[in-house]
Amino acid sequence: HVGRVAVVDLVKKVSLVNCPNSSFKRDVYVHQSVADPCALQVNEMVCFKVHVNARGMPQASAPFWKRVGADVLEPARLGEFQGLVSRPDPKGPMIVECVDVQKSHGQNAVLHEDTAERCELIEGNLICFDVYAPKNGDPEVVAPAWICCSSEERVRDLVDRNADQPEMEEQQAASTSDSDAEERDRKRK
Repeated sequence: HVGRVAVVDLVKKVSLVNCPNSSFKRDVYVHQSVADPCALQVNEMVCFKVHVNARGMPQASAPFWKRVGADVLEPARLGEFQGLVSRPDPKGPMIVECVDVQKSHGQNAVLHEDTAERCELIEGNLICFDVYAPKNGDPEVVAPAWICCSSEERVRDLVDRNADQPEMEEQQAASTSDSDAEERDRKRK
């Protein structure tokens, strides 16, 4: 769901999001474990999945993404890629570590300083983003991006899951080819 932050309550450590295109007739409740209220401001555009809580009310689920670096009127679209902002060389540019970008472009995406400033990104942020890949050039992160506002523990879980993804894909491919080979052997007998 995509919506706009309607209420940020730093005392109760919760937020509410208005999602006019959802089937819910009320704002979506956001617990502090899903999105840190200190990271949100009223009217910011956010994106998340919704579940219905024990009281029958709509509640946001992690990961919880906030759009950054966008003009207000730009249509909302979650980025194609997800990765972690890092700076492997203190004197070099920031990059976004992303397995899918590495697969499609042969390397991680570069995060230029002007884009990082516009989106207020720092090392350690988990983001959803799109890339521009000029001919014979490095893939570059383009604004806007979506920053994960979920707790550090949930971000770590997401990063770990993404890091394990190639390994899991290799295991699935090996498992598939093993079962294909077994099927061929059975047919031969």
